[in-house]
Amino acid sequence: MERYKRLWVFGDSFSTPWSQTKGQHKRYWVEKNPIHFEQILLQKLDVGASTNLAITGLDNYSILESIGKNIQKIDESDYVLIGWSDITRYRTTRLNTNIWTTLTVNMVIPKTEPVSPIYQEECFTRDSQIVVEELESWIYILNRALPKNTLQWTPFQDQVVHHKMDLFTPNFKLKRIFEEGEVEDNHMTGEAHKDISKWMIDIFNNGNPTDKNLI
Repeated sequence: MERYKRLWVFGDSFSTPWSQTKGQHKRYWVEKNPIHFEQILLQKLDVGASTNLAITGLDNYSILESIGKNIQKIDESDYVLIGWSDITRYRTTRLNTNIWTTLTVNMVIPKTEPVSPIYQEECFTRDSQIVVEELESWIYILNRALPKNTLQWTPFQDQVVHHKMDLFTPNFKLKRIFEEGEVEDNHMTGEAHKDISKWMIDIFNNGNPTDKNLI
């Protein structure tokens, strides 16, 4: 029996299925029932199924670990989308026993109290070139290890532009939920999911654009 080509999705809340989102992000899904870029890609790409392993709040270390745990299941004919997260996120074992704790400027998952100010400061100082170079080194390795139909991208456009990061980001402004004026949330709207799916399909079909950054 011939195996269907599969779409693999890794990332954080910007890639997570709407039904698995949390907080205001989930409220938007319940009220608006927007489409997700994964649904559009399933229709437009030459794939028969998808596996979405993105999880709300993941840091880039956890995303990389998720890829490593599943890489042997990925076939050369498959499509892979990796949505890298905010570079200020990192993880530590010191706040929980045998559980990774993800920290960023405004978030600790799982929640642990009290959190020392040193962790908050560490988040801010991670917005630096050495962290960018670390992520880029993973990107280069994965580009060799994963199928040719692999797109590594990020919705954190400001970080790509500021650090001149060697990572794809949409060359247009992503519409955010809070801009619609009903729900205070910074994630992408349903319209943005449609826009970004067209951008992804164009890259898969026509190759990598010469300019990975914002216009």
